[in-house]
Amino acid sequence: KAIDLINTVYRRKRTGLILWVVPTTQIYNQTLNSLKDRAHPYRQHFDIASGGRTLIFEKGDRFNPLDVEENLAVLLLMLPSANRKTKETLKLFQDNGGFQSFFPAEDAFEDQKKLLKAIPNLDIYGGKESLWQMQIKTSLGNVLRLLSPVIILDEGHKAYSAGAQET
Repeated sequence: KAIDLINTVYRRKRTGLILWVVPTTQIYNQTLNSLKDRAHPYRQHFDIASGGRTLIFEKGDRFNPLDVEENLAVLLLMLPSANRKTKETLKLFQDNGGFQSFFPAEDAFEDQKKLLKAIPNLDIYGGKESLWQMQIKTSLGNVLRLLSPVIILDEGHKAYSAGAQET
C-alpha cells in the first residue's frame, strides 16, 4: 500500500522501478513466489497500484527503459549479492551489455558527459586523459542509480552491519 501512496502522492505516476531487497535465500524465494502469484496480497497491491501493469524481475533478468516507463517493475535482489568488500567483484556493478539502452551510445561523448554531470556517482571507465574519455559502465548498479527506485528493505533490522549500510 505504501508503494501506491508514494507513486500517487510523491511521484505522481503508476510506473517506475521498485527495488525489493531481502536478506536471505529463503526470504528471497518466498517473496518471489508471492510476487509472481496474482492471488497473493503483495501482487494484488502492486497490480492495483500499477493498473494491472506489474512486471517482476530478478537480478539476472534484462529489462529496458520501456519496461520501467510503461509498467511498475519490481526488481528482487538479495542484500548479500550487493554487499561485499569491493564493488568491483560484484556482477551488479560490472559492465553488462543487457542495459545499454539506458545509457548514451559509447561514442556519444557529449551525451555521456551530460549524464555524468546530472548523475555524478555513476561508475565509469577511464578518465579525462583516457583515450575513450570517461565511459559510463552499462551495469545494473548504474541503472539503479539512474532510475532512483523506491527501495523496500525487507527484514531491515538485519541490515545494520557497516557493509549492509554502505550497500
